[in-house]
Amino acid sequence: MTFKQLVDRKYFDGIGKYFLSSGVIFFIQKDTTKAYELLRQGLSILTCDCLRGNWKKEIDSSLYNFASFTNSDINEFKFCKAFLLSYNDDLKSNYVALENIEQFLDSTEDDSISWYIKGKILTNLKKYEEALSAYNTSIESEFTSRTLYRIGRLKEQHLKEDGINDLYSAYIDNQSSACCCRVLQQYSFIKGIKIEADDTNSDNLLIQGFNSRTDPWDFQRDFEELLKSPTEVDLYQQTAFDMILGDFVSKLKQSKESFHVSGYFEEDYDYDDDYYNELDYEPDYDEMYFDAMTDGQLGSYDEFLENGGNLDYIDDWAGR
Repeated sequence: MTFKQLVDRKYFDGIGKYFLSSGVIFFIQKDTTKAYELLRQGLSILTCDCLRGNWKKEIDSSLYNFASFTNSDINEFKFCKAFLLSYNDDLKSNYVALENIEQFLDSTEDDSISWYIKGKILTNLKKYEEALSAYNTSIESEFTSRTLYRIGRLKEQHLKEDGINDLYSAYIDNQSSACCCRVLQQYSFIKGIKIEADDTNSDNLLIQGFNSRTDPWDFQRDFEELLKSPTEVDLYQQTAFDMILGDFVSKLKQSKESFHVSGYFEEDYDYDDDYYNELDYEPDYDEMYFDAMTDGQLGSYDEFLENGGNLDYIDDWAGR
């Protein structure tokens, strides 16, 4: 999908990965300031930052040497290095990533994103209890579906604890996240948790898949196909995807007691409250992207639009 299509679809994981992809390109170009800003912007938007979508370009190992960078901030470099190395499979890369993110954390007090990255790295290193502690520190600093999703996965996959509450809450906070919904479906199916359908939505593809798919990846593929469906709207300004997803989420919320939603998260964060409904508050992602890419060199975003500017030009201008 194009950036405009991602925004129109409110596909926050896709929007976030678009920012991450741009950040990687600037890191390769040795512009750590833009890389740092874009990576953080991307992580602030999405729920799942996996490699699905092929957003991450290959990075030559020589680029991880700070000596090859000029006029760069050492802490921004360490943040970028830690995050990017966390996608490598080998232990050495992840220990180097851990060292760099810990050094970055030494330079700042409460940085939710950095604690999140540390949690991911510790998970890669199979230090699961330490990873959970890092995630908890992250979410105490800033409550995000991104960290809550990782907490739920970690509990279910590695700690053999009940993380279904966390997964449910993370998904309700970002209802277009196919990855989060897949993992929620996977462990709900294992636990025998199903959504009650009625005559009006018994043929809903997502409800059917959530209740019956034995392979969670098949469910995710169904979800992603719907995400790619046309965005033409009906008389009620809804797309086919909006209606299918809306019915699915409505039934999911009606079944929330099955997901053990209670206590800390429900008391402090009411997901039925409009404040936490991303459809009621939506940042201007075009403006965020413009600001991150230009650093004010082309004036304000409003001035850029008034002069007939087009975001497609920005990528060319920035040398992407």
